Amino acid sequence: MKKYTKINIHDQKPETTHNGSVNLIRLIHNGETNANIATMNKAWLDKGQQFTPHKHPDSIEYFLITNGSGTMLIDDNWFEVKIGDFITIPVDSLHSLKNTSDTPLEFISLRGLINK
Repeated sequence: MKKYTKINIHDQKPETTHNGSVNLIRLIHNGETNANIATMNKAWLDKGQQFTPHKHPDSIEYFLITNGSGTMLIDDNWFEVKIGDFITIPVDSLHSLKNTSDTPLEFISLRGLINK
């Protein structure tokens, strides 16, 4: 029988990253699968929070905005994001996300490792 996993995000204890600005629940941890997935998280930024701009030289990252709105930085460009937006962050691109709404800015992020 193939092994499967099932978790309920409401049963998981959140952690914080990016100097305490991002709250998240890890759905996939680095090294947990045979796929080239580094991490997958359900995460949120509280009102006014922004995570520190950073790069991933070894991976591409995807964001799906599930609640709230804000602004996202990719390299030198800031743009608006809202519920339903799916954003691809190219490998080694500077990026950040800021909550500009009165409600939590919630998102799913997936970071995939690049084969070299």
